[in-house]
Amino acid sequence: MKRVIGMMFVALFSVGTLTACNTMAGLGEDVQEAGDELQDEAIACKDGKTATGEDCL
Repeated sequence: MKRVIGMMFVALFSVGTLTACNTMAGLGEDVQEAGDELQDEAIACKDGKTATGEDCL
């Protein structure tokens, strides 16, 4: 019985670890995409206009 409970804890820990890894990978991709868009907007503002043609702040 102790072995079964131990294996359940190992399985639960493994699933939690794998889920956290996927979540952090997704977060990293989201942050990278936001940074790329911010960089594109900054480059466009060098000319005084945003990518959509509005004035920069």
